[in-house]
Amino acid sequence: MTTSRHRWSWQAFVRRSIRVIPAAGLPLVLLFNISPNFAAAQSLSDPFGEPETSRPPPKASPPREGSEKPFLAPIDEPGTSQTEYAPPLPGYEHPGSGAPPQTQAYETADPQQLVPPSIERIELAPLAVADDSGLPNELWNGLSAAEVEALLAKLDIPPKSAALHALWHRFIASSAAPPSGSSSLARVTAMRAEVLYRSGLIPEAAAIIASDSANANDPILTLMLARVSAANGDQQTACSTVTRLNTVVAELPPSLKGEAGLLGGFCAALAGDMASAELKANLARELAPQLAYTADALEAVASGGKPPAPLAATLTPLDYRILQFAQVPVPPEAITRASPALLTLLSQDSQLTVPQRLAATEAAAGLNAIKPDALAAAYRSGGVEQDGDGGRRAELFRAAEGERTPARKTRAIRAFLDSAKKDGLYWQALIMMHGPVQSIIATPEIGWFAETAVEVELASENYPGARTWAQFGSSLDRPVGAGGPDGSSLGHWLALADIAGPDLAATGGANLAQLDTLAANGRIPAPVLHRLVTVLDALEIQVPIPLWDKASRTPQPQTGHLPETGVLSQLQEASKKKEFGRTVLLSMQALGRDGPESAHLIALGDTIRALRRANLETDARRLGFEALFGSWPRTAGT
Repeated sequence: MTTSRHRWSWQAFVRRSIRVIPAAGLPLVLLFNISPNFAAAQSLSDPFGEPETSRPPPKASPPREGSEKPFLAPIDEPGTSQTEYAPPLPGYEHPGSGAPPQTQAYETADPQQLVPPSIERIELAPLAVADDSGLPNELWNGLSAAEVEALLAKLDIPPKSAALHALWHRFIASSAAPPSGSSSLARVTAMRAEVLYRSGLIPEAAAIIASDSANANDPILTLMLARVSAANGDQQTACSTVTRLNTVVAELPPSLKGEAGLLGGFCAALAGDMASAELKANLARELAPQLAYTADALEAVASGGKPPAPLAATLTPLDYRILQFAQVPVPPEAITRASPALLTLLSQDSQLTVPQRLAATEAAAGLNAIKPDALAAAYRSGGVEQDGDGGRRAELFRAAEGERTPARKTRAIRAFLDSAKKDGLYWQALIMMHGPVQSIIATPEIGWFAETAVEVELASENYPGARTWAQFGSSLDRPVGAGGPDGSSLGHWLALADIAGPDLAATGGANLAQLDTLAANGRIPAPVLHRLVTVLDALEIQVPIPLWDKASRTPQPQTGHLPETGVLSQLQEASKKKEFGRTVLLSMQALGRDGPESAHLIALGDTIRALRRANLETDARRLGFEALFGSWPRTAGT
């Protein structure tokens, strides 16, 4: 990667500045001489402004004999000529089109014909899938089933980023037509069920499998049905499915043959056939070394012993069912080692103690395996001992919902959020506080709470509510240090709401100007400032000149996740071709599991642009918002 890709770099700043230079000002040839990449562009009128059509261009002098290649290309037909176009800098897109301006040959006899015709192009939005995903019906356009499988294999699933997880989940659960070249839905269905299961979304994985009844006898789908049934504790369905699987097990890949053997061994143990269970465990260990702990546990149970200790680094639902069969109590470390799928099961297991179940529920929510409202239900369930942070949070949550006095309610909300933030559940906690915040009437006595309310409403995507609270907080007459980062205003939150929400056109970007004062006073740290400029530029939101200038005077951060070489160029190409599925999967690869807040600025900017080109504007804005939200300037102590 070169610094020319940094759209907020010095060259980018110069290009932006060209837009405001008067026609009678500094000659463009001097500006283009700043970089050799612009040498060939001297033949063009200002590419950043409107084309000059009031006068014909000067006639080109014929090339001298022995000179270099003439500026004009050879004519295609008598009386016509074409002008060469110098390619733009890497990462730069021509404003308004996303592609270099098209050239056309014109008759040179009549100067009036030099004015190109006015052509209006309208790009129609693709047809959406008949579900609530909002994704286009041609979701898998340009992808084969094998390519989808290869892309999924490179991802660390599930993503921790809430915005990235929401996009990925809509993509994988969508009912769009399958990739081209698929002889049946079986392979695609198996891939979708696999990643949903690995993400802890077991009910959705089961629903995906059931939806493809035409391929009920497919070996891989049969195995997945047995796996999901065993995980859910439906041993009858699991074992009857394993019996059907025995007739097609030879068609499975080696690693899946090992899992099939373990499921068969577990069913044999349930039926009391310990010899068969031990044999299948030994065979599975050879076929799938990565399942060695499960094989060891099954073999130990079959021989009359107990599963070995210590536990595996990652415990699966089948490991848990074997422990249950052996009547081994769940050890405390099981929750910290549980896979997302197992965490989902533990969060619903009535055989666990209440603190254990609550800890599993919080862990599952942190991985987006369950939704915030499921965690809220666990907090409301009552009977939670006040031992540990989970119990304390449950108590604070119930107080936040139950208190009627505004002063007490706001303090409970703030205490709950602080506790959740300490254990990595801040985003989920903000969403859970949407209801309590909605019930509060803003009064000067709780003016200190306005910023917290803004955060809650932004996380809940209630942008009008966030603007109302920000305006209320800015209207209060408070001393310096009691309000926003500038002492009295929460206007910088209005700017963040403009980035996240759909109402930027209504405000005209006026709220962004309030960031100038913060930047000038050093209230926006340099890394956050660079990230802000990157997001605004990628969203094609006009960046205030003082922010550009301030960013250009500080070193550019070089930290954050960068994908392997070639991913970003593939992402750009896929988005231009409107290959929606490939764009989503490459976006996940570009940003990494931790999402936009931890991504390198190059990967962040390129991903936002790619999603916008692929007609995923809302998702692009959410990623930009999330990239800024965690480090956005806040009042001290919040």
